[in-house]
Amino acid sequence: MSIELIGAGNGRTGTLSMKLALEKLGYGPCYHMTELMADPSRLHHWQDAFDRRSVDWTALFEGYRSTTDYPGFYFYRDILATFPDAKVILTIRPADEWYESALRTIYTAPPSGIEKVKLVTQLPFNRRLRRFLPVFKVVDYMWDVIFEGRFEDRDYAIDRFEAMNQDVIDTVSPDNLLVFEVGTGWEPLCEFLDVEVPDELFPRTNKRQDFPAMLKEVRKGRLPHQD
Repeated sequence: MSIELIGAGNGRTGTLSMKLALEKLGYGPCYHMTELMADPSRLHHWQDAFDRRSVDWTALFEGYRSTTDYPGFYFYRDILATFPDAKVILTIRPADEWYESALRTIYTAPPSGIEKVKLVTQLPFNRRLRRFLPVFKVVDYMWDVIFEGRFEDRDYAIDRFEAMNQDVIDTVSPDNLLVFEVGTGWEPLCEFLDVEVPDELFPRTNKRQDFPAMLKEVRKGRLPHQD
């Protein structure tokens, strides 16, 4: 099994909905940030990637057919170099909407200093929490690398977001790239992949208003989409 589809869009551009859609179309499992939280044993690969050390991308994505969201979107060039036959999907949304959504959701996901102390006291009693607590460290590092520690500078973050999107458009062959807004539904995605349109609504999940409750469960060690 190898990566056939690479999601090159930032988080909060419908990436979790895209994960579910790709899995529905037979391109699963799809690697998403939730997968990293569920299996932190692959965390060292991502740390190598952010530190620009050699990465065994084949080992990192063993068992997966597609990828989307953090951290993979940032390394789409490296992943495409490893899996040159893969197609690329750039999920997008209006930059202002993206920033407000990211600022109020994923940017606040890593726990504060006080919250980290509280989490440490729970470690002896929560096996799941012990497994993915190290992920928070690399998430903090990820924001510093991708946005140079300046995400709270709105203009800078939006410029960076737009520049990353344009880099994908300028780099990937138009025949191999789909620029996609999840609100457009199945048709553009299915046409790009040359598959039939499912007889059901396109997945819409992880909305901003749902994020605080989801994050609360994550911090307790209960991962999204797990019992």
